[in-house]
Amino acid sequence: MELDKLKLLHDHTKHVTTLATGSILVLIAFYDKLPITPIIKILVLFSLFFFIFLYFFLCILAAMLAQMIIIVSHSNHDEKYTENTFEFLDKVFFTSWITFSFGIIVLFLTGLFGFPGIK
Repeated sequence: MELDKLKLLHDHTKHVTTLATGSILVLIAFYDKLPITPIIKILVLFSLFFFIFLYFFLCILAAMLAQMIIIVSHSNHDEKYTENTFEFLDKVFFTSWITFSFGIIVLFLTGLFGFPGIK
């Protein structure tokens, strides 16, 4: 059961990484089409910051999950090590979702303020 949970979390991490990549590409693709006002510059910088920060957490999470899959697949792994690592993984996972949420919100606000006629 523990091994299946780790594999699902690893797959989930790959999917969130794909979503973050797509968000950065959308931001870069439409940057030239947005009117460059001070608020747009700030929103774009915050959005990029959140997505780059997210990548940092996702890299840590993916590396730890891969290591945990290897450790748990061996039947003689240390339960205390596994338990402490799961606690840390939960914190990194939660932080990455908060960062992703803020990045998407700021990306949405960038698009909202970037269209002419919306003030």
